Amino acid sequence: MSPYSFDPHLFDELEKERLEALSWRKKVWLFGVPIVAVASIISAMFFGAEGLIAAVVGAGLAYMIAEFKLFELKERMKTDILSHMAEARGWNFNADGPAESAVSVYSDLGLVSSHNELDVEDLFEGELNGVRFELFETLAKMRTKNRKSESVRTVFSGLLARFSFPKDFQGSTVVLTDSGFFNWAAGFSQKGERVTLEDPVFEKQFQVYSSDQVEARYLLTPSFMQRLLDIRNVFPDAQIQAAFEQSHLYLAIDTKSASGDELGFFDVKDMSKPISQQSAIQLFEKELQVFEEIVDGLNLDASTRI
Repeated sequence: MSPYSFDPHLFDELEKERLEALSWRKKVWLFGVPIVAVASIISAMFFGAEGLIAAVVGAGLAYMIAEFKLFELKERMKTDILSHMAEARGWNFNADGPAESAVSVYSDLGLVSSHNELDVEDLFEGELNGVRFELFETLAKMRTKNRKSESVRTVFSGLLARFSFPKDFQGSTVVLTDSGFFNWAAGFSQKGERVTLEDPVFEKQFQVYSSDQVEARYLLTPSFMQRLLDIRNVFPDAQIQAAFEQSHLYLAIDTKSASGDELGFFDVKDMSKPISQQSAIQLFEKELQVFEEIVDGLNLDASTRI
């Protein structure tokens, strides 16, 4: 795939809005903050603690007013840029992501741990090497409460992908990241039996379970195993997991150690630069090329075996 390029005037309207939003923020901070500061002092003098609380609320509102336009514009910039990048590849893009139910199959297969809070966004759909796919970003959390406290733990933050083939697989084969001592827990939740493979490097990093031992060995060829290992070179700190089920290959890339436990794989980070100079454009292109390289590396082809 050649590097993404666009007409320099394509985003002129967004660039105009970016400059207006920056000007608006500057005015709010220049005039609004001093006014809030003076009001805070006066409120504290005349109304005590209640006045101080009102001042804090006012400061919060001033901040929200200053940043809201930029936040809204960042989302539209991301959507417009990614839409054009997807269209250039013959793909579709939906910033809202798929229905949350799309994550259920990944959970059922053990690729995403149990959760009770879920966010999805940035759905790409299209075709690569003759194989239909969908790719989207997911954030899954588990919130637990007791009488004394409440805690939230991120169980997955990264990319989920599904590749569709014209022929069903006979069984269900799941490739999980090796969890060391806790492998027994992963195996307990799997429908199939442990598959032992001859590649010691792969065996050290992954554990495989399948309801069809023969098919699992047919699918997990030495070259395919090496390709999964190679993905770690692209995402060295990520947890890579995969599954073959019915007519689909599912891929889960958990990057929460690098994402700060939040969504944002495809986000505009810096609004101070003109859109034509946005590093986000280069970053988006790099991220999409990485996905294309993964598909090329996995050698997925609808007309041949995996």
